[in-house]
Amino acid sequence: MTAQLLGVYWIVGGFAWLALTVLAMRLRPGTSGDPKRVGGSWVIILLVAAAARAAAVLASPPVFSDDLWRYIHDGATLGLKARNPYAQSPDSGGTALPVNHPHLVTIYQPTSQWTFALLARAAHAFGDGPDEARTVPWGHRTFRFAFAVFDLIVIMLLLVQLRRVGRSCWWAALYAWHPLVVVEIASSGHQDVLGMACLLLALVLLDRRGGVGRAAWSLPAAGCALALSIGVKPLVAPLLLPVVWTLKRRRRGAAGFITAALLTLAALYLPFIFMPGGIAGMVETIGTFMADWFFNGSAHEVLRILTGSKTIADHVCGAMLLAVLILATLTTRDLWRLTIVYLLGGLLLSSTVHPWYLLWALVLVPIRFSAATWIFSLTIGWSYIALVDPDYSLPVWLRWAEYLPVYAALLCAMFDVEVKRLPERGAD
Repeated sequence: MTAQLLGVYWIVGGFAWLALTVLAMRLRPGTSGDPKRVGGSWVIILLVAAAARAAAVLASPPVFSDDLWRYIHDGATLGLKARNPYAQSPDSGGTALPVNHPHLVTIYQPTSQWTFALLARAAHAFGDGPDEARTVPWGHRTFRFAFAVFDLIVIMLLLVQLRRVGRSCWWAALYAWHPLVVVEIASSGHQDVLGMACLLLALVLLDRRGGVGRAAWSLPAAGCALALSIGVKPLVAPLLLPVVWTLKRRRRGAAGFITAALLTLAALYLPFIFMPGGIAGMVETIGTFMADWFFNGSAHEVLRILTGSKTIADHVCGAMLLAVLILATLTTRDLWRLTIVYLLGGLLLSSTVHPWYLLWALVLVPIRFSAATWIFSLTIGWSYIALVDPDYSLPVWLRWAEYLPVYAALLCAMFDVEVKRLPERGAD
């Protein structure tokens, strides 16, 4: 990564974000459109999105992140060598790939591992497999093309949901054409898109509008999809609570949802548990991450400095996030809004906030617009400056610039909600 390349991203990405912001202002939250009159708009959205992602994959190897090499190593371990990726670290097993933190066992969860294994086998079959003569590590284009395809599936799910609720399909462009999305998924090849696609599918299946959510099979299918998403990012697991709460009057449906979710989680995790080495190494790496790592936090960073303890800050922020989830569960039945509140809250209370973490919340913006999330999708890109810092650190002033607009937008949103409630209180 060079400062010049970073400057190009900030300039191009900034103008693209401004253009999409103008589009959002023209659409306005709540703008409806006749789903029968979308014409070829959805085709344009998909074609531009596909072209941008293809260009990003073909332009160069990953430059904003080196996480992809770990995915490829894990995929080769499970898919080509038939070994448990949780059994030993890359340093112990040996690898020619430039894997980050090679002394640690992988932290990536089973949904991701099974996908990595399939992609490693595909890369090998397509001639993109291991080759000592390569000047660039193998497999990166196969993996990134696959993640780009998953991203296009995400966009199609957004288009389907927008059509179901009668909103303009152009809302999907806020995600489909966002520079942060293209850079983090197609260019850097982050695997989060696997979980995002599953989470979005679960929400679509749980939404009873349009008839799909009322079908008998929709709730078990949603349970499977949400479990697959948890198998990418366990932070999603607490969302089981509000889903079950909204289904409390549909006991049979709730039972089907829970059963399907548990069976899917068992199918994902049990094979690794019974493989030689089990999952103890992965659990140990999670412990290391939670104990030692922090980067670009906001509320958590303040608490860590005030208390002098990361552990205390972790516990306080965890309790605050749980409180946010419970409050949202008790005050709204809108799972879309609740999910984006929970995911954004998780970021603002997290010890570690990398730009691609925001994609989980950003993908919901076309359905439930969040000004705070949208502003964050611009300012979080400023944290890339750590890539050109020898110590991989951020100046304090930049973190203030990154987070102040986000918290200001949150306060405005909270004030707006209170203002809208005033007539209801007056009527009481």
